[in-house]
Amino acid sequence: MYLENRYSVERLELVDVIGNTDVIFDMQDIHQCFLLMDDLINGSHNCKKIAEVFPEKLEIVEDESINEVLDGIAEICKKFLEGKIKSVSFINERKSYYIKFVKFYNYQQNDADI
Repeated sequence: MYLENRYSVERLELVDVIGNTDVIFDMQDIHQCFLLMDDLINGSHNCKKIAEVFPEKLEIVEDESINEVLDGIAEICKKFLEGKIKSVSFINERKSYYIKFVKFYNYQQNDADI
C-alpha cells in the first residue's frame, strides 16, 4: 500500500509521532542539560560557564516536567554569578537537583557518553 501511493515509510513514522505524548522532542536539549550537570557534579567543571549556559539551555526545553524537576536551579545560577554563593556551595546545591534529574529521566551512569 505504501509503495502504491509513493509514501515513504520513514515519513509516515515521523508524521505518526506528531501529537504522540510518549515522544519527547526536547530530548537532545534535556541531554545537554544532563551533560552540564554531570560535568559539574563529577569534577570536570567550569562553574561560571555552567552558571551562564544552564539557564539558557533550560529555557529552550519545552518539556514542562523538567521545570518541576529543576525548579529553582536558575536562581542558584544567578546567585553564583552575582557572587552571593561560592563554587563549593554552587556545586553542593546542584547535587540534589542532579539526583532528581537522573531519577526522573532514568539516566544511567554510562548515559554521559550518548
